[in-house]
Amino acid sequence: MVNFGNLKKLNVPAKGTSKYTLSQLGGDVEPVLILACASESNKEYFNALLKQSAKLMQGSKAKQISAGLVKSNRDNDKILYATHILKGWEHIVDIDENSVEFNLENSIDFIKALPDWIFDEIREYASNVHNYIEMMDTEGVTKNS
Repeated sequence: MVNFGNLKKLNVPAKGTSKYTLSQLGGDVEPVLILACASESNKEYFNALLKQSAKLMQGSKAKQISAGLVKSNRDNDKILYATHILKGWEHIVDIDENSVEFNLENSIDFIKALPDWIFDEIREYASNVHNYIEMMDTEGVTKNS
């Protein structure tokens, strides 16, 4: 029997995180989001996503894809991301440049306040498993560089 243990390094760690710099927001110090992977490896997120998808499918059997349906899907994703993907942040400030504590309520408010195009970039980053695999060290622990 051949041992393919060398492929283990390609598994996405269930609790792995990666840092995403929000250069789009500008400022003296660029804000950073600490994101979990938005994939099947993140069981909590994936189960919540499946529940959300089932609800959307039940309610949209007669509907065709529309701009409203896309917006509704994105708005639902924002809540899922704030709850299951966003694990922390650095240098996030409010309108008065005060540092904002990371917690679920602030996470939801922040994600909802983001323009859709920025959220879409975050969604694309978090769903790309390569952003998590490449960050692993030799013990399979995700590095946050």
